[in-house]
Amino acid sequence: GASFKQYVNSLREKCTGVFPGMERLKALKQNQSANVVQQCDTFRKYEKVVMHIDMDCFFVSVGLRNRPELKGFPVAVTHAKASAENSSSHRTGVDRKAEFDLYKTRREEKVKGKYQQDGPNNDVKPWSDWVEAVSENDSMSEIASCNYEARKYGLKNGMFLGQALKLCPNLKTIPYDFNGYKEVAYCLYDTIASYTVDIEAVSCDEMFVDCTNLLNVTGTSPQQLASLLRTEIKDKTGCPCSTGFGSNRLQARLATKRAKPDGQYYLEPADVHTFMSDIKVSDLPGVGRSTSYKLSTMGIQTCLDLQQVPLSKLQTEFGVKSGEALYKHCRGEDTKKLVFGQVRKSVSAEVNYGIRFQNQSEADTFLEELSREVHNRLQEVNMKTRVVTLKLMIKAKDAPTESAKFLGHGVCDQISRSSPLQIATSDLDSIIREVKSLSRQLSVDPTELRGIGIQLTRLEGEKSVRPSANALDKFLRPKADLTVDVKKERQMPVADSRSKEENVSNSSALDQFFTARKHVPNRTRVKLQNPIKPAEIDKGVLEALPEDIRQEIMQEYGMEMEVLNEDNKKEPTKPVQYDCGVNISQIDLDVLEELPLEIKKEIQSSMNTNKRSTRKKMENDLAPISVDTGPKLDENLPPSEVRALIKAWTTSEDSPQACDVNMLTDY
Repeated sequence: GASFKQYVNSLREKCTGVFPGMERLKALKQNQSANVVQQCDTFRKYEKVVMHIDMDCFFVSVGLRNRPELKGFPVAVTHAKASAENSSSHRTGVDRKAEFDLYKTRREEKVKGKYQQDGPNNDVKPWSDWVEAVSENDSMSEIASCNYEARKYGLKNGMFLGQALKLCPNLKTIPYDFNGYKEVAYCLYDTIASYTVDIEAVSCDEMFVDCTNLLNVTGTSPQQLASLLRTEIKDKTGCPCSTGFGSNRLQARLATKRAKPDGQYYLEPADVHTFMSDIKVSDLPGVGRSTSYKLSTMGIQTCLDLQQVPLSKLQTEFGVKSGEALYKHCRGEDTKKLVFGQVRKSVSAEVNYGIRFQNQSEADTFLEELSREVHNRLQEVNMKTRVVTLKLMIKAKDAPTESAKFLGHGVCDQISRSSPLQIATSDLDSIIREVKSLSRQLSVDPTELRGIGIQLTRLEGEKSVRPSANALDKFLRPKADLTVDVKKERQMPVADSRSKEENVSNSSALDQFFTARKHVPNRTRVKLQNPIKPAEIDKGVLEALPEDIRQEIMQEYGMEMEVLNEDNKKEPTKPVQYDCGVNISQIDLDVLEELPLEIKKEIQSSMNTNKRSTRKKMENDLAPISVDTGPKLDENLPPSEVRALIKAWTTSEDSPQACDVNMLTDY
């Protein structure tokens, strides 16, 4: 779904305001002899109409395009066939009963902990009955999708193939067709985008569309629009779809459920009360098996039953938010608006099938490949990341050696660890390095791994990376005080041979490793009323600022772009560099243990060769420089200026730097 949300963003960015589909709809509307769209006697103005469109049995429909001989038969999409070649009885280390019992026990504990109730739990029973029906030699391959002919036999998506074959012996299975899914999905989105780009993507085969303007501009009705769209989509893709219309997303989705399969339905505002009365509470969004069961114990089966319960009681039983949602949804009310331009918040890739490693080398190779996949996805959305997270699925201690499902993950414990980066990056080597470092920190036996996931969060656009507070601080600092670069001052010999990217990615750990305080020169206190002259401003940092902040500062100091361009031609002043050694008393041993092995070895080697003469030389070199205990706020600043400084600081980055927090605390 995330990739199609991004695709909708690109469609909206490229939109010129010309919609070929809308123009065709207008032409068809004016044509009295059109077969699909008929001229209405009266023109109706719609206040709000949301369309929900969903492809019918998407995976099966795509697979049957090249298998017309299977149409009319019960068909399911799965990665396995009906053979018993990979059944558990032929594999060593498999104990299907023990695995299922462990699954059941964990599920019961989870539900019991959630609701804090004793006795048998009906939320577990349907699942356990389903699993226990699978015998020793039955395939445990899951059904990804099955058509309506198969559903008549009781088959469901996600069901094990072994049990499905017992319910429907003549079931036909077909493999996945990923290229076909992609082709049909993009065709679906492109078709709708030719009419309007007011689209909220849900998944590859499902979306919401605000068609209020489209209907009012063309003078067509929801039923007419649905007929045209469904015909066009079926002609282009060979796959059927269903559409539902309502005044909000809830009504539209429920209307689609009424329309399936291969149909359409418009829920008129005047019919909402009657329509909702017959809807089962289990069909409402957010009502899962547990909530449905709890409602059933209260004697509630339909929305009409739910409408009789006061809001206060629902909030007492289900919480304030959930209770209010139930109260509104059973009446067909939904205040959640459609979101067209969605901001990507994360990029990830996870694999939990076929994970079997013999040693750490194989695990590292897989981590590199998965990192490349995540990096490719990051580049597709043109973003950078500030946080790398590694997720691992580890075989549970009491689980059998091999899972009942061939190469499945079985019963697992899940752990994860995140690594915040100093700066946002889209560099592949940096991502791989962070992932491997996290793997070493988690220290999991590679033979016990059953699933691996990598997630990149706190994404930033390539052109919208905001500078840190340190960058703003550097900008406001007079050039005369920049003769000593703190980063360079603390550079160690062991880091000289390492790449620039490695120094950046490991800077957080190294900052903790060296517990000695920074030696920085006294700085001119920052004043808001002309604190420094324009000539003293660091133009390099000025260029790195966002456009709005840069323009505001230039206006404040009366600067022109010509001055900035002219200053860029000058040779930058090189800061004085100090090659500082560090003694053993300054080492945080806990952080040392967390560092990658190769860095730890280099640091230890450097410490062994670091003589007292080096330290003495460093102290002599630093002697002429006036030393302060660290950056401070001017105690004489009036409160109004301090507030302004804090506001500028908090808007400059997503999270505060530790040194800035300490500075504010001291003040």
